[in-house]
Amino acid sequence: MCAAGDADDDTVARGGASRADPRARAAWRSWLQAMASDADAALSAALAYRELAADGRVAWLDALREDIVGLDVPKVAVYAPLLAVEDDADRRAAIERALDADDDAPLPAAGGPCALAAEEADGTVVAVLASPLYLAFVELLVCRFHPDRGVAMAVHEPLIDRRALTADDGGFRCEGAKLSPAPLDDVVEGLAHAILADRRRGVAAPSALERFAHLFTATPRRSAAPAAAAPPEREQTE
Repeated sequence: MCAAGDADDDTVARGGASRADPRARAAWRSWLQAMASDADAALSAALAYRELAADGRVAWLDALREDIVGLDVPKVAVYAPLLAVEDDADRRAAIERALDADDDAPLPAAGGPCALAAEEADGTVVAVLASPLYLAFVELLVCRFHPDRGVAMAVHEPLIDRRALTADDGGFRCEGAKLSPAPLDDVVEGLAHAILADRRRGVAAPSALERFAHLFTATPRRSAAPAAAAPPEREQTE
């Protein structure tokens, strides 16, 4: 749903292509404004842009260059959701150039990467890794793995409000499991073992893991979602 309240599905999907209509253009600009602070608006942009063909994405970027002028919104707020789902090198470069040209101070991300996890009886781990993007927005890696048997599932969620990871009852539900904050290093290490287990069997790592490679190559800052008990640690074998 469009958080700005006025932009209909056609305006969103066409990236503001119907801007000649004053009402449609007002809705489009209102929606762009909302993307700086509303996760639903930002996620709608990312998902709608991801569904467009190449010419539709080019039209969207052209519309942004024109319509962002005069808006009291940092460029990162309207370009970052698109960059999160864009896989074409030329268009990614165009988006990055637009961001580099922004005179506004960059919007800081809230906190560092964090992890939530739950362990099933057989040692399978259901986990969510959250990597900060900007403001309260993060991208997620949702995965199910066993350190000794490999990665059963890995899905990239391009944009979500970090605050959605903290449920009122102290747990975040995913893949039928109730996840709790877990040490990031431990979850990454377990996932790394699962990737190695797959590699030994000649199984390629899921493509969703590529966007989170930085968590495996650098020492991450430990961070956890607020106040909930961590899941029980897996027993170490000799």
